[in-house]
Amino acid sequence: MSDFTSEQLAERTQNHLNEYIIAADRKASILITGQFAFLGLAATALSNLNQAPSGWFRWFSIGMAIVGVIAVFLAVIVIYPRTPSPERGFIYWGNITQYKSGEDFHDAVASLDEEEAMETLNKENYSLAKVAGKKYEYLRWSLRATVVMVLFAVAAGITFLG
Repeated sequence: MSDFTSEQLAERTQNHLNEYIIAADRKASILITGQFAFLGLAATALSNLNQAPSGWFRWFSIGMAIVGVIAVFLAVIVIYPRTPSPERGFIYWGNITQYKSGEDFHDAVASLDEEEAMETLNKENYSLAKVAGKKYEYLRWSLRATVVMVLFAVAAGITFLG
């Protein structure tokens, strides 16, 4: 059994989820940078060819470009802000700004008993977990598409040299 109270566990869970969300955004940003660099390098290499790509080389190059753009799009979806908005909440800025003033917000928070506060925190943790789950789902798909993009580039290179 842990030494955490249920409140400490809920707060720790929220911090953990927020860190995972931030990490997903960072990973996606790094991935986008690499994807754009790879696509830019490939486009430069293709534009420096003396003849237009043809045959399998052409199709592998087109496949690389299409899958690369899809990979970038998936990574952009990861970093696109998601703001869960439960009907009533006290953590998300969208819920806080629904109050007419800071005083109204303070009064609403102060009026919560411990059980209501825990329920609110746990519901908001659940919303954060759903956000993190979606971000990592798209991040995994972007990474898979990036691998396919590189494989298309390798196949194009082998075709060109062979």
